[in-house]
Amino acid sequence: MRQLRAGRMRVLRVTERRPRIGITVGDPAGIGPEIARKAASDAALSSLCDIVLYGPATEQELARFERGRLSADAGRAAYDAILAATSDAQAGRIDAIATAPVNKEAFALAGLPWRGHTDLLGHLTGSPRVAMMFYAESLRVILATVHIALAEVPRALTAELLEGTIDLAARELPRFGYPAPRLALAGLNPHAGEHGVIGREDDDVLAPAVAAARARGVDVTGPFPADTIFGRAMRGEFDAVIACYHDQGLIPIKLVAFGRAVNVTLGLPIVRTSVDHGTAFDIAGKGVADPSSLIEAVKLATKLVKGTGYQVPGTGRYRLPGTQAVLSGIRVRSGSGRRRPAPLPPSCTTPHSTGEMRPLGQTLPSRRIGPLELSIQLSPSPPERRCPASWRSPRPGDARDRCRCDPE
Repeated sequence: MRQLRAGRMRVLRVTERRPRIGITVGDPAGIGPEIARKAASDAALSSLCDIVLYGPATEQELARFERGRLSADAGRAAYDAILAATSDAQAGRIDAIATAPVNKEAFALAGLPWRGHTDLLGHLTGSPRVAMMFYAESLRVILATVHIALAEVPRALTAELLEGTIDLAARELPRFGYPAPRLALAGLNPHAGEHGVIGREDDDVLAPAVAAARARGVDVTGPFPADTIFGRAMRGEFDAVIACYHDQGLIPIKLVAFGRAVNVTLGLPIVRTSVDHGTAFDIAGKGVADPSSLIEAVKLATKLVKGTGYQVPGTGRYRLPGTQAVLSGIRVRSGSGRRRPAPLPPSCTTPHSTGEMRPLGQTLPSRRIGPLELSIQLSPSPPERRCPASWRSPRPGDARDRCRCDPE
């Protein structure tokens, strides 16, 4: 239990509960159900969170699927599990999702238009821009394009896509412990085009996108030759590298951290992590699948749920991961002195969020939101700074007409 303050608002009680992490089993013909069961029974994870499995996981439920064989039935079952987990995450019944691998061909056989989790989750949550990031302690890689043919990559790398991916990375990386992220963009062509000698895309598209982002205050540089930039990032020069296409980014991350890297979807209103490998049909049902990457995915999801608040992508609002409530413009200070955005029930509004204003001194009923139970009181501190009925008055030494409930 701890006490938080948010400007004039004081959170009297904050009681944390264990995060609830939903694991989707992925394609039931692959190794997903096996590693999901192993992760759910892992002693280290059991001490961190409560796990809820989605999709066929028991031997009885898996009996209708032939292990290691593609089928529309398996693709549809994987999709249904993702749908159910996403719905529960949006409703606050679980705090995050960790996904076992799906098979893109099985999705296609089932008549599903999505090529994987990233675009499917973006669709289900109505997120305007999402990106795939692979996270490891030694290296972070964000993909500008994902599951498209290599021949299509140059046409897909538009200024809009690149600027959006750079901005998204800069906005999301503070959640992972990088408050002022240093980004690098890998070049598309060998040697980043050698000033047009080996292709024009780096000079004509990538470099202007970097310049535009820097003009907006984003710490990004490049494009750099892809054969050296990942090593520079591992040595600490950059916090993350934005890769132009799938294999450009995944080869280095899997080379240095396979089995320990975690796939994270950036830009979602929910927390979603995943494994760094595929369905492994060749070993499905043999009991030898390694759950390490899924265990790391659940650990990272738990860390994000418990961690500091973050800005909701595409908005000026802030929320604490795992909660449904958001509040504009208010930041709170915890007992440790660390600043974080304030989660408050939708019924608690201020002059800076939408809805009617509530008078100071009113205590709101306790309410459970995600991993927190809040009892909130709106009260002046100190008393002499109480806002008048109009909510408008200048601060001492401030000639402007401002509301004293504005965040400091």
